[in-house]
Amino acid sequence: IYIGFTYKFPNLNFFKSKSIELKDTALIIEESKKISELFSTKYYSEIIIDSTKKVVEKKTDITRSILNLANVKYTDSITSKIVIIAKGNCYAGNNLESIQSSYNTNTETLEIIIDKSKIFNTITNPSDFKIYFDDGHWNDSEVKLLKSKAKKQIIKLAYENDILDKANMRTENLLTSFLKSAGYKNVIIKFRD
Repeated sequence: IYIGFTYKFPNLNFFKSKSIELKDTALIIEESKKISELFSTKYYSEIIIDSTKKVVEKKTDITRSILNLANVKYTDSITSKIVIIAKGNCYAGNNLESIQSSYNTNTETLEIIIDKSKIFNTITNPSDFKIYFDDGHWNDSEVKLLKSKAKKQIIKLAYENDILDKANMRTENLLTSFLKSAGYKNVIIKFRD
């Protein structure tokens, strides 16, 4: 009975190998655009930020002032030091909203053009900062300034470690694998500035 049904209705034959169906290129491209930003690479870094400041204060010597019946003023300086350990993640990837494609039926090649990678986000949470040493003479705005300096340092290290090139290579591998699994034989990925 099963053989009869599979003869009459070939869709019911579970043993028959199915051919790969090539999806419409425009549909795949439009669905890829919905991804918008493809985060493909993460760079993690731990850095140490240390800073020293010298605060000069004008003071009055009270003991001398009483004896001399005049105010004796002098300047005093205090050296303050702080050491902060910062951890952060820098995320890079490609924007897929402006993706362009062309398909050559003769060579069965799909060519994709996307924007080069960029850093989308750098995350340093408050829990990612640890004050290792603080002599107590630092206000909140000075500490925030040092934390923003740490974030900029993490971004700089990510650039120095070729995060953008790695993101482009990772995106190329991901899209090539995805499109080949969709049925395309040849896939060429190009990046534009």
